[in-house]
Amino acid sequence: MARWRYLVMLLVVLAIALFTRWLLQTVETRGPLVPAELQHIPDYFVTDFNATVFDPAGKPYYKLKANRVEHFPDDDTVHMQYPEIQFLKDSTLPWQASAQTGIVFLNRDVLTLQGSVVLANQPADKNELMQLQTQEIQIDLTRRTADSKVMVDILAKNSTISATGMHLNLTKGTLVLDANAKGIYVPR
Repeated sequence: MARWRYLVMLLVVLAIALFTRWLLQTVETRGPLVPAELQHIPDYFVTDFNATVFDPAGKPYYKLKANRVEHFPDDDTVHMQYPEIQFLKDSTLPWQASAQTGIVFLNRDVLTLQGSVVLANQPADKNELMQLQTQEIQIDLTRRTADSKVMVDILAKNSTISATGMHLNLTKGTLVLDANAKGIYVPR
């Protein structure tokens, strides 16, 4: 009778071992399971994005375009490819900005543009055109300001100015350069 118990127990252990081997071969390995909200994977994306944002009075405030927009729930950011933004009201002149990439944290109204950033006014007289070129700029969409801490080149009809860092008030049209400003003016 002890042999039967031994034989039954041996068969149970053998069946468990065979089942375990089969299970290991058929189930794919997934790596560590991480909740979706902790992964940096977009939960939605939009291509050929085009939006107009309105102020509380219902008037157009700014237009935003991008080739692709992705939302990441882990840090609540929106990443944009080739964004373009155009400010429509409350400025002395309309302003337009473009870049290779853009990032917005949804809990803030700051748009960070990176890679070949161009910020230009849109004057009626082309002689008053001013263009800022840099690699990174932060645009506060509520305060209508633009700030950069890196090298900025400012191009106008008769002048070129380079500086490290700047602050631009888009509503008033005032520009403050932070450091190392160098300029060339050619009267015509």
